[in-house]
Amino acid sequence: MKKIIITFIGFFVFGVQAWAVDRIVADGGQGGAFASISEAINAAVSGDRIIIYPKTNGGSYSENLTISSKSLQLLSATEGEMWKLHGTITFTAGVAGQELVIHQANLLNGSIQTSAAAPTGTRSRVVVTGCQLDNGNISFNFNNWDLNIAGNTLLQGGIYFRFGKVVGNTVIVAACAHGIVCSAGESGSDDFVYIVGNRVIMDTASGCWPYDWTGIYYNSNSHFAYVTNNFIHVRSLYQIALRLESSKTSSVKANKIENNSILQEGGAYNSTFRVVAHGSPTDLYNNSIVATVSAYGFYSDQMSINDRWGYNYTNIAAGSNAYINVLNDGTNLFNQSITMNSTTGDVTAGAPVNGGSPDNAYLDLDLTRNDADCFGGSYSRANFTQNPTGAVTTFLIAPRRVLSGGTISITAEGYDR
Repeated sequence: MKKIIITFIGFFVFGVQAWAVDRIVADGGQGGAFASISEAINAAVSGDRIIIYPKTNGGSYSENLTISSKSLQLLSATEGEMWKLHGTITFTAGVAGQELVIHQANLLNGSIQTSAAAPTGTRSRVVVTGCQLDNGNISFNFNNWDLNIAGNTLLQGGIYFRFGKVVGNTVIVAACAHGIVCSAGESGSDDFVYIVGNRVIMDTASGCWPYDWTGIYYNSNSHFAYVTNNFIHVRSLYQIALRLESSKTSSVKANKIENNSILQEGGAYNSTFRVVAHGSPTDLYNNSIVATVSAYGFYSDQMSINDRWGYNYTNIAAGSNAYINVLNDGTNLFNQSITMNSTTGDVTAGAPVNGGSPDNAYLDLDLTRNDADCFGGSYSRANFTQNPTGAVTTFLIAPRRVLSGGTISITAEGYDR
């Protein structure tokens, strides 16, 4: 695992974590390897790697894994092939700053989770990349955890956390549940929580009550929200695509809710995109909603002068339903003919194409004007559509605009086995 922080001031600074011993796991303990993952974990010390050979004929390791007070990596021995687990992975940090890395795991029936807050001090980290959970959650909804959840597929589950980055995942949400949730509880900071480039598909179950099951639900007053370039597909009654419930109260920076695509095919008159109470400025630019049923579009509970709405689009015909309590500067359009790909969220025809903010800070990857959908801007979903294998950078934070003579600060997170 490498965490690289680069500041262009005439030199580079690289942070590298060196790992200790490789503990090999193979079916039946072949060649003197451990026969179970639990045996390898029990023998390991902090810093070791657990290298797991996938079982032949698609077999799985049937065990619940408990990792306590150790920094470990759980990796597939065969690049590009997942090791299968029938069970749950539970991680508890014993001291501040411990780390768990899980790469190319297929959990057939179980979650990756914790049951407690991490110790105060340096946050304990959890990195999950290139994994598939067939029926389970990634759940670290406790304080002092820093998550990097990138390039995973959850077939019937959700991601629950308080701080970190959730980027480039496909989340097919379980019935009557939320998809990606950032919750309150942490001590505050001026950091962003990043939810970027994800594909969230809501369940088709009807009759779930109450009516606020949400694809992406941000409800934290501890940090600023950075929710961009996600595709959210709503498919039933009582579902909301994206909801900003609360955020940090500060004027230090603005929340970013930008370049999201929403396809509303669920029950009638859902509030598709909802902004509730929050105490800091919020930029809501370049988002598109396509509804195939009667629906409410962009809905604000407070009509805050701190909210900056611009270059949003929807096919909802009635302006009174398309933008509710929104301070419209004239660039937010309704009753538009929009063609949106129901699998990717890409808008292929209509006003959102080259219709986002003309500010150069929002230029697309090909340096044309921003497309007001999840493929628009520098965090285009195109960056996140490949599963991470080998050495990969999972996320890059860089300024959109650099003033002459200024300092460029670039932070990258990635994985290299």
